[in-house]
Amino acid sequence: AAERISAAIATGAGDHPHITVVIIRMSHLGMLDATGAHTLAEIVTELETRGITVIIKGVQDEHFALLSGVGVIDSLRHENHLVDNLDDAIAHARRHVAREPH
Repeated sequence: AAERISAAIATGAGDHPHITVVIIRMSHLGMLDATGAHTLAEIVTELETRGITVIIKGVQDEHFALLSGVGVIDSLRHENHLVDNLDDAIAHARRHVAREPH
């Protein structure tokens, strides 16, 4: 699943150059293994390198150490890009979009 998501993001973001913010929703994630965590780290790093702000919503306590260990948390542009609920994630994304030149 992680590889499919990675491929979809890589091709999808290329097709939509106007994308400036991505919210990754993780609150309903059941299992996260090392492969998935590494793939997520690669996705976050790739998007941030391309200038796309990544906001991660709803990291479960049992996944936090693994995500932190593989660099996902450190790859985020700012600590405020790790949020607990979707309303906060959307509000933060909208603030980023409002600051972008159109």
